[in-house]
Amino acid sequence: MQITAARHAIETDCGVGVAAVGNTCCDILVVVGDPANKTGIQCPAECWYDPVRYHVDCSISSLNSIPLIFPTNVRKLVFYGNSITSLEKDRFISSRLTELEEISVNGCEMETVKLRAFSGLRELALLSVCGNKLCEITQRTFEKMNRHAYLALVDSLIERLDVDLL
Repeated sequence: MQITAARHAIETDCGVGVAAVGNTCCDILVVVGDPANKTGIQCPAECWYDPVRYHVDCSISSLNSIPLIFPTNVRKLVFYGNSITSLEKDRFISSRLTELEEISVNGCEMETVKLRAFSGLRELALLSVCGNKLCEITQRTFEKMNRHAYLALVDSLIERLDVDLL
């Protein structure tokens, strides 16, 4: 069995990453197995994987593109603070990430989102591309998605959106 250290923050009255045991605060590190990752596919070295919440975080990892290899059961991907200037066509579906519910590519200097970048992401509910250099999102960018996702564009350079993005 693969052992993975989940370094997600646990918030308590003691603070983030600190747990209360009785009346005492103590640092914690959660170490868990990953029985749900039956593919054996590992995260890129720049990222960490929380197998309990199916969450991959690649924040501040000097990435200039989205890696192709992730466990296929991932539901949330976070890429805060990288240099990912473009989201390419079929990038997520080509990695068989069909269960993705949330993608966050905030503060990554992103300038373009290619047509059908999110094609096949039937469960996607939140796409956050805040704090980037996006000037436009072209028509049909969100084509071939079964579900409407919430699109967060705070602090971007977009001045208007076409009503018919699908």
